[in-house]
Amino acid sequence: MLTLDELPDIYHYGSSAPSGESGDPVFEIAPAKAVKGDVNGDGNTNTADLVALEKWLLGMPGSDIADWKAADMDGSGAVDTFDMVFLRNAVTSASATGPQQPEQPQQPEQPQTPVSSYKYDAAKKYTEYSWDYKNASPQAGKVIKESYNGINGMNSLNVYLPYGYDANKKYNIFYFMHGMGDSEDSLFYNDNGEAVHLIDNMISRGDIEPMIIVTPSFNKVSSDTFFNADNFWKEFRESVVPFVEGKYSTYAASTSKEDIAASRMHRAYGGFSMGSVSTWAVFENCVDIVGYFMPMSGAHHWGIRSADPGALAQAVEKAGLKKNEYFIMSATGTSDFAYTELAPQIENMKKLSQFEYTSDFSKGNLWFIVANGGEHGWYYVRQYIYNCLPNFFRQQ
Repeated sequence: MLTLDELPDIYHYGSSAPSGESGDPVFEIAPAKAVKGDVNGDGNTNTADLVALEKWLLGMPGSDIADWKAADMDGSGAVDTFDMVFLRNAVTSASATGPQQPEQPQQPEQPQTPVSSYKYDAAKKYTEYSWDYKNASPQAGKVIKESYNGINGMNSLNVYLPYGYDANKKYNIFYFMHGMGDSEDSLFYNDNGEAVHLIDNMISRGDIEPMIIVTPSFNKVSSDTFFNADNFWKEFRESVVPFVEGKYSTYAASTSKEDIAASRMHRAYGGFSMGSVSTWAVFENCVDIVGYFMPMSGAHHWGIRSADPGALAQAVEKAGLKKNEYFIMSATGTSDFAYTELAPQIENMKKLSQFEYTSDFSKGNLWFIVANGGEHGWYYVRQYIYNCLPNFFRQQ
C-alpha cells in the first residue's frame, strides 16, 4: 500500500472549474448527495467509480464527477490522486477481505522444464483462459519482496520466482508496471492472488517457459503520477535492472551496460494504464536493453501530450535494430476508455516501416489484441497477459 508521501499531486486536466487569483482551478465542494466514494452518482461505490475518477484525473473528454464531496475520500477539500488510492482501497475491501499469497510447497531442486506446444497465429484473437487457470497450482512459484536504493531513493519491488527456481539456470525476465493509484503489490495480490495462479498454471502447462516476473513501482520518481509513468525508464535502466539481475539468475552475464544490452532478447517490459505509458517510454528510451513490450490500455505520453509514433521509430533507428529484434504486443478493450487513445496510435505505427503488423512474430513485430467489451480493470489485465506472454521469448 502506498504511503502519503509516495502519492502524486493533483492534476486538473481540461477542468472547467473557476479560477482563483493565482489562476489555478478552485473546486468548491457542495454537500454530499450520495454515499462516500460514489463518484458517478449512481448510488453505489464500486469499480465504475474508480474508472470515473481515473478518467477525470487523466482529463479524458466528457469525464465528470457527479458528487465532489463523495469523491473527496480523504476529506482534504480537494479531489486528487490521494482520493484515487483511498477509493481503490475501499472498493477492494468491500469485495474481498484481501488477497492472500498461496502457500508454497517444498521446492524440488531439479524440476522438469515443460516443452511448449505454442505456435504463432498470424491473426491472434483475444481469448479468455478457462476457470481452472484460477486454481492454485501444485507447482507454485513464490513472490519475494525486495527493497533497493535507486536513483530516486529507496523503493520496493516484488520478484516472482518460478517453481523450482535454480540459481544455476538462466531465466527470461518480464518487468510489469502498475497503473495510477496502484503499487508494486497490485498484480500479484489483487483478487486473491489470481495472477500468481495464472502464471503458475501457464508455466506448468507449457504455455510459457519458467521465467522471473518483477513488479516495480514508479511512485518514487516524483509527486506527479503522469511524469512518473513517462520517466520511470531512467530508474528502470540505472537501478532496477542492475539490482534485480545482479541478484537473480537471468541471461545477463553481469550488470555491466554491455552484458545487459547483450541479453536484451531475454528481457520484456509491460504495464497497465499508466504502466502502459511507462512501457512506451521504456521502448523509446531503453529499446537497446529490452526486446519485448506489452503495453495494455494506455497510449504513448498519455496524460501529458499526444502519442508520437515517430519517436518510437526513431528510437529503433538510433539503436540500430532490425525488425526481428524488437516485438510489441499491445492490448485493450472496446469498452476501455483508453481504447480511443491507444487504437489510433497503433494504426499510425502500422504506417511506419519499422513496424510490421502481424501476430506471427516470425514475420513481424507488432500486434494489437482487442477484447470486445473489455473494460479498464485487472480482470482484463490478467486476460491480456494470458494472450500476450506466450508470444514472448521465441525469437532468441
